[in-house]
Amino acid sequence: MALTAEQFADQRWELPEDGRWSELVAGEIVQLAPPEALHGTAVLNLSKRLAEHRQQHPELPSAACFDQGLVVRRQPDTVFVPAVAVIPEIGLFELADTFLVDRCPALVVEIVSTADRQNLINSKVEMYLELGVETIWVVDQADKAVLMMNQAGDQSRQVEDDLLTDNATLPGFSISVNELFKVPEWWSGRPG
Repeated sequence: MALTAEQFADQRWELPEDGRWSELVAGEIVQLAPPEALHGTAVLNLSKRLAEHRQQHPELPSAACFDQGLVVRRQPDTVFVPAVAVIPEIGLFELADTFLVDRCPALVVEIVSTADRQNLINSKVEMYLELGVETIWVVDQADKAVLMMNQAGDQSRQVEDDLLTDNATLPGFSISVNELFKVPEWWSGRPG
């Protein structure tokens, strides 16, 4: 029997690692491999930079959500858990205690850090575009590159000192690809 998004949200705590690396695809639970450390580094650096940007621009009518279940299809339900989703027209902590998000993000960031995530990425991108997500960043951990694509069909591959920006969703925001993957000194145990 196919699960609904709500049933998945209720049952995920019973899954390995409390469902942390689980998604729902066409009503079926999909277990993903735990990501490698560089995945966490990219999320940490991106979340830090997004928080700084939000502090500098409190007037922006959007908020970044991390590791929340994004409902991308219904009947049968599909719930993806992207690394980051920037949701327009919400308050800063409006979705803080919510796992399921039934709103279309303006920007989604997916990190391809394991083989199973690599295998799913094309169908995820297709579903995000069908949902109406304006911009998608696919972070390729192996190549330390980011593929940026949008609803208009534009694509660009960013590497090294290239900047990741999205002026429509996050006016004034930027982070270089190198900065995205840089291990913080305090994290690596080196004195800062």
